Amino acid sequence: MDNNIVVNQPSAPLAEVDQTYPIIMNDDNTRHDMFLAFYEIAKKAWSRQQKQLMKNPLSTSTDKKVLIKRQAKELESMLNYYNINDEVSYFIPYEWDNAETHPRLEKLTNIIVSQISKNGNIRPFMKGSDIEFGLWKDETMKFIRVLTVNEEGYEIANQLCMSLANKLIPHGSEVKFFFDIAIKRRIDEEGRLKRGLLVSELFDEMWHNMPKSHIHKKSQILAQPPKWIYGKDTLETFNKKYDEYLSRRLGVQVVGPYFDGNSALRCEYYMNYQSCIPHNLCKEVKFDIHKDIS
Repeated sequence: MDNNIVVNQPSAPLAEVDQTYPIIMNDDNTRHDMFLAFYEIAKKAWSRQQKQLMKNPLSTSTDKKVLIKRQAKELESMLNYYNINDEVSYFIPYEWDNAETHPRLEKLTNIIVSQISKNGNIRPFMKGSDIEFGLWKDETMKFIRVLTVNEEGYEIANQLCMSLANKLIPHGSEVKFFFDIAIKRRIDEEGRLKRGLLVSELFDEMWHNMPKSHIHKKSQILAQPPKWIYGKDTLETFNKKYDEYLSRRLGVQVVGPYFDGNSALRCEYYMNYQSCIPHNLCKEVKFDIHKDIS
């Protein structure tokens, strides 16, 4: 198999490729030398990108084709930019072999899928407080660790379960709200899950964002906004006090992600925060309360 992807005849420059090259001199030899220098740098970068993709046990042949296509477009853009029209063929390095997937992926996939199925031992989380969810996530990840034998297998399964997370937290689950907030942070602009994600980290974030059962409802109701102490408070110290107030008032451990799912509530407490600090400091705090940031 030819291990090089060849780009011979460049077409029109690609607008979406955002790269900056030095100002091109009029001398053809100088321009060609400049291209060759940047071409060698680019080849090393392309090789690193391919090797990084190879480290992902869930990478597929489609992922590899997408990366090669993008790198070929970058090379094409360089050829156009430097106006290289000689008959030499310039190529993209090809680091991987014919192996489509990690050798353990198929077996681990079968194991995990069977355990998540109707008759499996990994049950979806449907109902319960943060306490029940915390116990469930810990037991689930411990069971996966036992199934996968060693650390390599656990790491693969941890990533694999990200693509099956909606089966572990299905529609109708009482924690689906927190699942949607956490999963939203892990999706790229094309709506695909980002690479290298771990389901254990997803569950941990969900758990941290959930209201804590040990916080009594009465203490939430009685929680009062902090008062600014002149001559002592700064924005930094007051922000810490206000964050602690919000944590008690809302019954959550981490306030930011909780607000991400409720922009109206964020605006309400931002306006309350503004009323608590000196008027002359309000201009230092910028926030568009009309912007939907959920």
